[in-house]
Amino acid sequence: MKGNLTRIKYVARFSYGDSLPTEEILDGDIKVFGSNGPYALINYSNTGAPAIIVGRKGSYGKINWSPEPCFASDTTFFIDQQTTKHTLRWLYYALQTLKLDEGSSEAAVPGLNRETAYNQRILVFNHEYEARIASYLDSELSSIDSLIKSKENLLTILSEKRQSLITQAVTKGLNPEVKMTSSGIEWLGEVPEHWKIEKIKYVTSKIGSGVTPKGGAEVYQQVGIPLLRSQNIHFDGLKLDDVAYISNEIHNSMSNSKVENGDVLLNITGASIGRCYYFEGQFEEANVNQHVCILRPNKKVITKYLYLLLASDFGQSQIAISQVGGGREGLNFENLKSFIMPLPSYEEQKEIVASVEISNIKLSELQKHTDHSINLLKERRSALITAAVTGQIEIPTD
Repeated sequence: MKGNLTRIKYVARFSYGDSLPTEEILDGDIKVFGSNGPYALINYSNTGAPAIIVGRKGSYGKINWSPEPCFASDTTFFIDQQTTKHTLRWLYYALQTLKLDEGSSEAAVPGLNRETAYNQRILVFNHEYEARIASYLDSELSSIDSLIKSKENLLTILSEKRQSLITQAVTKGLNPEVKMTSSGIEWLGEVPEHWKIEKIKYVTSKIGSGVTPKGGAEVYQQVGIPLLRSQNIHFDGLKLDDVAYISNEIHNSMSNSKVENGDVLLNITGASIGRCYYFEGQFEEANVNQHVCILRPNKKVITKYLYLLLASDFGQSQIAISQVGGGREGLNFENLKSFIMPLPSYEEQKEIVASVEISNIKLSELQKHTDHSINLLKERRSALITAAVTGQIEIPTD
């Protein structure tokens, strides 16, 4: 079927969404859409049904679909049957091929400029063929989407399995036949009889965080001494793509928060509170800011065991109940020092760490394979949409 290449402004009007009165949120059953999808409820709609919601700010360019009347917030555009004469479901797919999330003409806040979107071109067809494209894609994509969902569920199961293995290892040990005894702590339960119960302050020689360098981000450099911030600390490693650098002079002035090999780094504020990892010479030298706490193990505990304990459900539960500070979550050092730690012998710690690492390798390989298959399915999904809406394939009749 031959189509006509047409600018978006002749296909549909992008209507602006409305600001949402705070007091009316959660006061109804109408979904409120932001750029990233539905996030609240309200008692009235501002679109017809169905409707296409296009991200304007934040996750700009993202295309969402609502089969029912909804409320498009002021971070979005919307298209419904009042703003286009074309088949809405076909247009929903066609818009996904335009890469509207690439670039912005609005400098203050990254976003999608309506005129920029209007100048994009798509291939338009008659109503019958547009409906046929939409029906074909709905059918073909349903099986792909089902596979993606099942594989994403598998990733969740793998993550839960990893967490369960870690928690079991650091609270019960590796030997299921070992004699157990009460820990004296209700929410910990029994532990191996030969283990000790210690507070973290007795197995560390340092617990403390850094500071923001005087001048803040303005003193950051392209090269220098890495300043590790909360966004760099993750459970599966140090993410260094956006690491900040400071000068040697500033680094030396922050001597109390210099990182040493074997330190465990723990996020103590913000949304990523509780994330942790260990430093093992990723750099010759490094420092941390005030959002990252250094826990320096003494001779009673090995670095990786302390890390596993903090990363376990047991450690994360203590973090969750110890947060302080009204609007912004936070851990203070006194609470952290009082954290409870089941402590086996040094040699048994090594055995536990080795066992967990072997299990994690197997789980990581399965996770990597699953991630790869999800990416392939998403590529197949995107290619099929593009081929259908650009006339590269002939759409079969029902």
